Amino acid sequence: MGPFLRLLAALAALLALSAAIGVLTWWVTQPAGADEAHMAEYHGTPERDQWMRSLKTPYGGSCCDLNDCRETEAEWRQGDDGEWRWYASVDSYRGKIVVAIPADRVLDEPKSFDGEAYVCHTPGSAGGTTYSPYTSGAQEIPASDPHIYCFIPPLTSY
Repeated sequence: MGPFLRLLAALAALLALSAAIGVLTWWVTQPAGADEAHMAEYHGTPERDQWMRSLKTPYGGSCCDLNDCRETEAEWRQGDDGEWRWYASVDSYRGKIVVAIPADRVLDEPKSFDGEAYVCHTPGSAGGTTYSPYTSGAQEIPASDPHIYCFIPPLTSY
């Protein structure tokens, strides 16, 4: 093996070692029991977990990938505009707030597994200033309300 091939082999071994150290570092720094705590809080039992994972947005994506579904208080009522719609309590950066659920986010199937209402959403953002190495200077991020991915109505007549 010539000197060039030995150098390439050494560089490949160094790259593989660096990748292995990076993965190991990430794995070791994860909070102990984070997956178990998440499963216990949001998914509870195997049946509830299976139901949560079956929830899909109206556009086919999972409701429970990055932003989990939570049981919520919900009410079917008439809005200020005269339209009837669901309203639900959600966690936001401002604390708990009540939001109107967009009609295209209400899931008809699957039905609530326990009769309660559930909402899958982001908490929104308080906004602020961010700095990025890819842009010059600061960028202002506007405040945003929670984004609703899915809403599962309670099993009641409305």
